[in-house]
This record gives sequence, structure tokens and C-alpha cells, in this order.
Amino acid sequence: MSVRTIPVRMSSFARALRRYDFPAGPDAVLDGLRALNRIDLSRRDDVRAALRAVFVDAPEQIPLFDALFDRIWAGAVALPPPQQAEEPAAERPLGLAAEDLAGDDAEIIPVGGDDEAGSDDAGEETLAEAVVYTPREALLRRDFARIDTAELPELRRLAERVARRLATRFSRRTKPARRGIRPDLRRSLRGALRYGGDVIELVYQARRIRRTRLTVLCDVSGSMEVYARFLLQFVYALQQVIGSRVESFVFSTRLVRITPILAGSDPEWAIARAVAATSQWGGGTRIGRCLADFYQTYSRDTVDGDTVLIILSDGLDTGDVSLLAEQMQRLQRQARRVIWLNPLAGDVRYEPLAMGMRAALPYIDVLAPAHNLESLLALERYL
Repeated sequence: MSVRTIPVRMSSFARALRRYDFPAGPDAVLDGLRALNRIDLSRRDDVRAALRAVFVDAPEQIPLFDALFDRIWAGAVALPPPQQAEEPAAERPLGLAAEDLAGDDAEIIPVGGDDEAGSDDAGEETLAEAVVYTPREALLRRDFARIDTAELPELRRLAERVARRLATRFSRRTKPARRGIRPDLRRSLRGALRYGGDVIELVYQARRIRRTRLTVLCDVSGSMEVYARFLLQFVYALQQVIGSRVESFVFSTRLVRITPILAGSDPEWAIARAVAATSQWGGGTRIGRCLADFYQTYSRDTVDGDTVLIILSDGLDTGDVSLLAEQMQRLQRQARRVIWLNPLAGDVRYEPLAMGMRAALPYIDVLAPAHNLESLLALERYL
């Protein structure tokens, strides 16, 4: 790959970094190009270290930076093949977009079919000008209703990566740190008082990790049966990653708390027990009655002003819809935000016309699809 294509790839890299709040403005991009001009571009580790020195200003950003570097710069310069240059695949950190979750088996297919061995003037494709196809990405976008049970282990791994992204987002709030996004002048000047007013040590500000408290209610009635088992994989992953800040329930004609069940380390066993705990699995739906039970029995301990309440349901209620509206109004007042994830909303033609969905709609902050992992990945923007 030609050296003259490096600025193009650097531009794509900077755009990706800015999406995750890295300091990747024009000045930093120029500094990155100057750094690459002073190293041996055939050594992947040197390229990574040079760019890390420019763009990373907090230790907690390093895993995410390395993941983005591996995705965007793979093959961008004359580097050894990944299997020779990289260590055995460790678990990639989340905090990535859907295409970043595709994994190490990604095949980037240039649009237009130009041979890389051509002249330097032929140009190289940027990240936006490539078509990425991977089995994992296909699984991310496949409707849960069309997933084979043989794909459950891979689905579970991807669900865990999505859960980690939701659990490890940077907050706008900051904390003192040795390295960070910017100097903390107030703390630095306060520390300077020990040295007669001379600033000897700079204190920096680093972004805190935002850890949202979640309470999840998953509909396992007959109309949701094709989706419920896969959605439970996601709920299990959330609980494994976020831990005690997640409370999990399933409901159909009655409500069951499954938080202690999903705490098990064996996912297949935990999901099987969660299914067995719900004797009405695949039965009717009384959302209003179940929400009333939840409000009376559990809401005081599991929902407060810091909690995001997530309801996974198609909204097809066979019970009293006025009771559903009443309970939704109560829960909306109690929670920080109410998010209703509806698998049917994955269809572009979907309209919330079901009586249960219409009754709940005025008290929902966000109505979003939940028909595949990619739609669940979009949950990040609502938390």
C-alpha cells in the first residue's frame, strides 16, 4: 500500500476516534502524520505506539484505541500479516460500533475491484468506500426469528460485547487523574500551595465511566416466543457485565424475578432455568396485571430516579389496557427513563396500533426495535 494513502486512512481513523471522544482534531491529525514520518512504517507496534502517544490521553482509553487501530489500520501500511504481528486474539473491548463487533475474520472487499498492486496513482479505498462482510456482522443484523439454535454460542458472545459497550461508556463528568483529557487547573493550583505557589505537578481530568442502573422486563408470552429466548441471551449478558446494577424479570400472565437465576456462570443452564421458572412461557399476555405486580412488589427496590426501565415486548396485551396505562404512568414518574423495545418495530411498515401498545405509548420515553443485535446496540444512545 502506498505511503501517499496514509493521510486518507489517517482521516478515517480520526473520524472514528472522534466518535468515541478521543482528542482527534486537525492539530492532532497533523501531529500523528509527523509521528509516522519519523518511524519505520513496516513495524506495526511502532505505528500503534506513535499514534497512541498522539491520540490517547487517559489509560482507560487504551483498549478502545487499540481495537479501533486494529480495525482501521490493518493493511493500511506495509505491515506483516495480522497473524504474525499480533498476539493471539484476546477479547476485544466493547465501546465499538456494529462493524467493529464483526471480529477478526473480517473480509474487506474494495468497491470497484482495483488491484492493490497497481500504481500509486490508482488510489486506495477508505473505510467508508469498502464493503465489509463477515459472518459475525451477518449475525448482528439477522432477525432473531431467523437464527438457528446452532448459532446461539456466537450470538451469546456478540450479546456480551454489546452489553459491555452499554456498560462502559464515558461520562461527561470527570475525575482527577495523572493523565487525562485536559489539565485540572483548580486542583493543580491548590497543590502548588505546598511549593510556595509554584506548579510542580499538573493534575489532569479524566472522564468517568458511566454505569447506568437498569431494570429489564422481558415478555415471554406466545406472541413473543420466537424472540424471547434470544432476548434472554441479551438480558443474561447485561447482568453478567453490569452485575448488581441490573434487575431482570420475565412476564406473560404473571411476573417472575429471574435476577438470581441469571447470576449463574453457565449461560445455557441459566437460560434453561429462567425458562423453567416461567410456567406460562408461550402463554397469554397480561402486561397491565404483571406491571401492577411489579409496581406493588418490586418497584420500590428496583426503580428510582437513576434507573432506566426497559420493557421488551410486542405490546399485544390480552388483559385490561386501562390497567396497563395506569401502571405505565406510575412507572414513568418513578424511573429516570422508560424504554420500550418492540421486536415488531424492526419492520419499516410497523405502526403501534395494538391496543396495549397504544395505551402504553404516552408514557414511553423511547420506542425502539429489538429484532436483532444491531438494534440492541443502538440502545446506547438512549441510556
